[in-house]
Amino acid sequence: MVKLKHTYDIWNALPVLITTEERTEEARQWIHGTFHEVENIFRIITVDKVKKYYELKRKIKGTRE
Repeated sequence: MVKLKHTYDIWNALPVLITTEERTEEARQWIHGTFHEVENIFRIITVDKVKKYYELKRKIKGTRE
């Protein structure tokens, strides 16, 4: 998270943390506490959602061919 915050500070890049469902609440607590100044900017995405988006993209791409 420190590197994501640093990247935001330097390049104004959107910090996106990919984690497991079990660790999502822990990440939110860290962001709410230590990284509170970028709390509204941080995005947390679970691994399952990344997999779901990937599969949906593959299906959409497959229908266009």
